[in-house]
Amino acid sequence: ILRNQVNPHFLFNSLNALNALIEIDPKTAVSYVEHLADFYRNVLSYRDKKLISLQEEIELLKHYLFLQEKRFGKNLVVEINIGKEIENLNIPPLSLQILCENAIKHNVISNRSPLKIEINFDGKYLEVKNNINEKSERVDSTGLGLKNLNEKYHLLNKSLPIIINNGKYFIVSLELLNE
Repeated sequence: ILRNQVNPHFLFNSLNALNALIEIDPKTAVSYVEHLADFYRNVLSYRDKKLISLQEEIELLKHYLFLQEKRFGKNLVVEINIGKEIENLNIPPLSLQILCENAIKHNVISNRSPLKIEINFDGKYLEVKNNINEKSERVDSTGLGLKNLNEKYHLLNKSLPIIINNGKYFIVSLELLNE
């Protein structure tokens, strides 16, 4: 499952963004390559794991978001509001990346319509929430990301993700695990 989750378009878009950065900001381009390498190195190291610590997941997400923020600039805003109580909590690998990638894929991200993603923890559930700025052209979607996430939780015999689309926000709540 994990190997198929990192969208090939992500790599294509990352290389295009890198190409643009090389000419205008070589120093940032070097940092970009480092984050891209760290992201893929971690993806490979987690491929056989059912769970990783939430802290590891957030570090992986930060590499992914660094790459996306270079692509979208200030039009992509991500807030991670998680305290220190996460030490012993675990999550299936790439869960947060899947949800952020989903938000980026399905929404317009521009000066007039910035995308805001919030990640919050209420003591049991991790909530990933984004405003909805639907694209005018329908995005081809297989729903594979959310299906994979559901499958991961099902295989762990845990509560499936709670998905809410109220027209203004898309919200997914994930149970965090103590295993």
